[in-house]
Order: sequence, then structure tokens, then C-alpha cells
Amino acid sequence: MSKHNVKMKLQSGLLVQKGDVNFDVKKDSGRFGTLKVSQGSVEWRPKDHTYVYRMKWADLNEIFREYGQRTRK
Repeated sequence: MSKHNVKMKLQSGLLVQKGDVNFDVKKDSGRFGTLKVSQGSVEWRPKDHTYVYRMKWADLNEIFREYGQRTRK
């Protein structure tokens, strides 16, 4: 099974207002991609690509509800 490491870079404190929060995700020992979180959307940029996959929060909610594994917290 692959091991994933996630690093968070804060640009403007803990509340996301004007800046974004970037998560650098590594798979095994290499870079996997970057997750960018903002007020309006979430973006995934795969490693070595210039494009991003952007999704609004409402759409992400639907994907989690349809495909996510429901567990107790």
C-alpha cells in the first residue's frame, strides 16, 4: 500500500480569506500533487502538470456523499 505524506503551507493564518491554503501531497517518496483550498473552491494539481482540476464546495460535497466511505468520527 502506498504511503502518503501531506504538508500544509499557510499563507494568511488559519482563516482562509484572501489567501489560499496549499497542501503538498507526497506518495511513497515522490511528489503526488498539490491540493489548494480557498473560500470558493478546491483545486488539485497533479505533479509535473501546469493545469489544475477545480471544484466548487457544493460539488465536492456531492462527490464525498456519493463515493466516500461513511465512517463514525
